[in-house]
Amino acid sequence: RVGRLWIVAEIRTVRESREIVWGGRRFRVDLDRADFGYAVAEVELQVACESEVEQATTDIHALAAAYGIVGGDVPSKLFEFLRLKSPAHFQILIDCGVFRKK
Repeated sequence: RVGRLWIVAEIRTVRESREIVWGGRRFRVDLDRADFGYAVAEVELQVACESEVEQATTDIHALAAAYGIVGGDVPSKLFEFLRLKSPAHFQILIDCGVFRKK
């Protein structure tokens, strides 16, 4: 407990960041590995204007597929930690609407 706050999870994460030039574009890829075995990747591509967003999204999906990165709505580290390590607490957060079951 810290003041009036309760610590519900302590997660240690190692982040590796890489720049990948692929298809003539420079992507940033962040790989996070949590101490409880969960890993997640984030792929970013900077654009100059809003009209480039659709193509950038397509390119991000193509790079992810080429590198075997599964895309979509992936659970957060906290979501997965509580689901795996504290199912009762996780269920309370689902019941209260804090989390939605994926």
